[in-house]
Amino acid sequence: MSVPRISIITPSYQQAGYLAECLESISTQQDAEVEHIVVDGGSTDGSRAIIERHTSELHWWCSAPDKGQSDAINKGLVHATGRIFTWVNSDDALLPGALRQVSEAFASDPHLLVFGGRLIHRDASGDRVFERLNDVCDPAQLYRDPVINQPATFYRLDVVKEIGGVDPALRYVMDVELWWQVLFRYGIDHLRFEPVELAMFRMHDQSKTVTAHHGFLDELANLIHAMCLRSGAPEWRMCSGWGIPSGTTCAAFLWKPITGRSCAASRCTSFSSGMASSTARNSTA
Repeated sequence: MSVPRISIITPSYQQAGYLAECLESISTQQDAEVEHIVVDGGSTDGSRAIIERHTSELHWWCSAPDKGQSDAINKGLVHATGRIFTWVNSDDALLPGALRQVSEAFASDPHLLVFGGRLIHRDASGDRVFERLNDVCDPAQLYRDPVINQPATFYRLDVVKEIGGVDPALRYVMDVELWWQVLFRYGIDHLRFEPVELAMFRMHDQSKTVTAHHGFLDELANLIHAMCLRSGAPEWRMCSGWGIPSGTTCAAFLWKPITGRSCAASRCTSFSSGMASSTARNSTA
């Protein structure tokens, strides 16, 4: 059984305080073939020097201005040659043995599209396991309330490249858009999720997850609205399966809770919880 190569992209900007831990968490992985790509947005906080100290462990790297996190990921994808792909933001880290489990999962199933595990959330109060996982036996959940535990979610690289990478226009929910692209194009027959901790997701004062929660929700609402319009169903007839009143536009449904005017539907929070609160993103990338 051949060992599949895993391409990991680290988009980074002004994260010198965490960058070395991230790089070392990947370079010290055992029993896996890894190519690590670092795309720094031209940081001025010493990040470049940290990257240069690790160049022998990297497949490719750069430090130059870019258009943000999504642009950095796509820039890295041009240089990725593996069979498996994920991105690990520079303020996050992989856990020991993570890539061995990922490698074994894809090696044992040549048709596997996505493999995912659990995250450990780290903040000033300590570490805790985020236990939610997707349920492959619940198709509705996979579409309407997916648990995208980025960076503990790994995709087949050829599929990601065929899609065109992540949407460069998105700053917060590029992982959600990629997830939906994969599921709508390729279905849900070859997904696998295991209750194993694969990565650490850090929440700190500068992270977008902490500082820009409304940004996640606004961008998610716009993404869903655009999907409705592209489908030719602005009323979003899919809503009937999600507990949303028939005839309610997705924009109208989501806008009230997001702006805090009247949140008659607490389901808005539960709908986004698996996507916005369980994903990892750089603070300024």
